[in-house]
Amino acid sequence: DRLYEKYESLFEEERYTFDGKKALIKIINSLPSKNSEELYREIHSLNPRMAEDIRINIFLIEDILKLDNDVIKAIIKSIHHNLLVTFLASTEDKIREKFTINLTKRAALILEEDIELLGNLSQDEKEKAIDEMLATIRMILKYI
Repeated sequence: DRLYEKYESLFEEERYTFDGKKALIKIINSLPSKNSEELYREIHSLNPRMAEDIRINIFLIEDILKLDNDVIKAIIKSIHHNLLVTFLASTEDKIREKFTINLTKRAALILEEDIELLGNLSQDEKEKAIDEMLATIRMILKYI
């Protein structure tokens, strides 16, 4: 009984803090792309100030366009060619261009050819490629 009382008193004295903002950042960065964007927009509509603080620490697909060319080159070197092909086949032209301008002409031609050979992807395949690529980029950039 005395041991239990001592444990209980220690537990009561211990104060646990929970940083909701950090938890939201971690959740957003680990969600699939579509869901992370939806959650961020919802947070922004409820609390724009908190959303601004969170935005600094999350990485969404549109952030790829803001990356420095040296970072894009490092990403290209770090990922498997098939993931890059599938990802670029799944994204908008601006993102595709961001990657191809950071390749040699020959490598860009090979990449474009591989994208064409891939053909049409299902929506699930596109989302999977985008999510995998974002997870990889987040790890490289230490967002996770």
